[in-house]
Amino acid sequence: MRLFPRRALLTGASLATASALALSAPALATVNDDGSKTVTVAAFTDLHGHLERVPNLAYQIDQIKAENPGDTIVASNGDSVGGSAYISSVQQDEPTIEALNAMGVQVSSAGNHEFDKGYKEDMAVGARLNKESNFPYLAANLTGADPEAIPPYTIIDTDSGVKVGFIGTAPISSPKDIAVDSFTNQGLAVTDPAAAVDKYAAQLKDGDESNGEADVVIALVHDDADIAAKVGENVDAAVGGHSHRKAELTTASGAPVIQPANFGKLLGRFDITVAADGEVSVDASMSEVADIEQTPDAPTNEKAMDIYSKAAAYANETNKTLAEIEGKALTARASGAESTAVNMIADGFLAWGKDQKQGADLGYQNAGGTRADLDPNQDGKITVVESGTVQPFGNTLGTVEITGGQLIGLVEAQFGTDDSGKPRVKNAGFSRNLSYTYNPAAPEGSKVMDVRLDGESVDPEATYTVATTSYLLSSVFGEGKNRIDSTEIDLDAFNAWLEKVSPYKVDQGQRGIGFTSSVDSFKAGDKVEISLSSLSMTADEDKPTEAIVYDEQGNELGRGPVDNTLDGNETGKATFTITIPNYTESGSYVYTIKAGATTGYVVLAFDKGDVAPGAGDAEGAPAGGSGQGDSDGTSASGDAEGVSSSAGGRSQDVSGSATSRGSRVSALPRTGAESLGVAGVAFAMVAAGGVLVARRRAHRA
Repeated sequence: MRLFPRRALLTGASLATASALALSAPALATVNDDGSKTVTVAAFTDLHGHLERVPNLAYQIDQIKAENPGDTIVASNGDSVGGSAYISSVQQDEPTIEALNAMGVQVSSAGNHEFDKGYKEDMAVGARLNKESNFPYLAANLTGADPEAIPPYTIIDTDSGVKVGFIGTAPISSPKDIAVDSFTNQGLAVTDPAAAVDKYAAQLKDGDESNGEADVVIALVHDDADIAAKVGENVDAAVGGHSHRKAELTTASGAPVIQPANFGKLLGRFDITVAADGEVSVDASMSEVADIEQTPDAPTNEKAMDIYSKAAAYANETNKTLAEIEGKALTARASGAESTAVNMIADGFLAWGKDQKQGADLGYQNAGGTRADLDPNQDGKITVVESGTVQPFGNTLGTVEITGGQLIGLVEAQFGTDDSGKPRVKNAGFSRNLSYTYNPAAPEGSKVMDVRLDGESVDPEATYTVATTSYLLSSVFGEGKNRIDSTEIDLDAFNAWLEKVSPYKVDQGQRGIGFTSSVDSFKAGDKVEISLSSLSMTADEDKPTEAIVYDEQGNELGRGPVDNTLDGNETGKATFTITIPNYTESGSYVYTIKAGATTGYVVLAFDKGDVAPGAGDAEGAPAGGSGQGDSDGTSASGDAEGVSSSAGGRSQDVSGSATSRGSRVSALPRTGAESLGVAGVAFAMVAAGGVLVARRRAHRA
């Protein structure tokens, strides 16, 4: 193993220190005819042990080094290990560490998954990952760690004499993304990544040789490119990561920002020219990397190919078919959308929980804990290798009790903003006995209209037991009560369940469905336009072609085609008109929505009342209540609940209003959902007129 002076990697406190921490590339570098020098940086991110692309990745890096010998630097932007494919995780990521060293990686940021096994266990001085890697892991925004183990930056001297400073950061979401016992409970925390980068970039370019100087500064930000792009003018180029997407952006000062997706699918490249006067210019690009399992004729690096072949042979020794399945078990093809694979794992967790003494009411799995398709080749079989690639973390299973209010808040928490402040949907996996309806047009914190468990409305005051992983018990369910841990590994329990239930019919229906209507109020006999969304999965599952609404007697009220154009979580849309039956009695009327494998329900609650046009306070609703009230029971101004300004002369009719929370409903009480950090969620109150509430349940066949 190559050694380098870790203590010299602290902060560059003196010129001697700055020189000591330089890492050298091979000789043969040249200076251009005009006196400028060119440095090339090859970078990838979020490899996660996907060794199937390493042979071609290493080959491409070799080609880049041949183009610019002595002035090429290889960098990783973190998460090379952890959450890994089975081919690597089955050997504790040792093949990936060997591959990183073989490719000549010289620097890496510290991603969240480098801490999966714990800071002291893997990342401290002398710990396994830190010791076995021939390069430093950087995190300028990490507090509580020994900077000798994880320094904020390093400077690499190329053969032509260019000093390239690399500043790394851990993701801002680390406390949420890493098990508390591996990170927070070991005294670690993170600060704003852009601010941390700017602090050290200014130091490296302040002209003060005593604190270390760099000709070029590159930020390895293990956060989405949107966050990486926030770095300041002293940064010449930046690499984003963490969110597993491809991105090409620029900072406010014009520096290129790239994010080379994940799993080694792309190799990023910066060609950096440093003029004789010190001016820096950067060209950025990305190239596709071949999967050697899919493209066996792709050119490869011999040593990397040998590492892959040995790892694959070891993994295949443990392989066998666990279950035969009917239907697709795939991950989402749009960020944040539901998926059959995540939902299926939640089903397995629920089955495990029901077998425990304390029992369980539902299963829960996070999308980030589901790393790949359960049946990637769609041959109707799930193998040990396939299942192991999906759940590589080695978490144990357990249960926890939460209130119904917290469960509603958990569903609402799927709709929020990402770390860069942009709206996002991040669907989790719920067992098939949970269903919910949401209003996609409602404001954040107010989208969820209805949550049901086993067909019954969730009681905010009741207690429910969730079966999930130890990681989620410590993070998502940290406020829960009566946590019970087991020693059973999640993957082992899931695999045992697969063998027990084979052949298994995978539920293809959505757990959640979006519902809105075109009007705020209506009466019996009216034609009302409704809009449905989130009717379809986003991968290769069979898609519904038509959505139909039936009344409680099975009579068709309307139908319309489903548009399956990929649109994130809203994929599967239908807009059409239904005719409200001529009811003569007050009461609740349940309508059924069918769209392929998804079945949903709409409840029309009618109250025959004597309401004057636009006047009078509805029972339980403050005068002028708009229904956009705060969760503590206060409300904003607006029209009276359930009364339309165009309702003149119809006060004797049985009427209702198409509404959801955030539309025309009375002020809503707290439900306890805020204990999970989410604003309270409740249901619309019925007064004179009525409420149209969508409720759905996935097809149970």
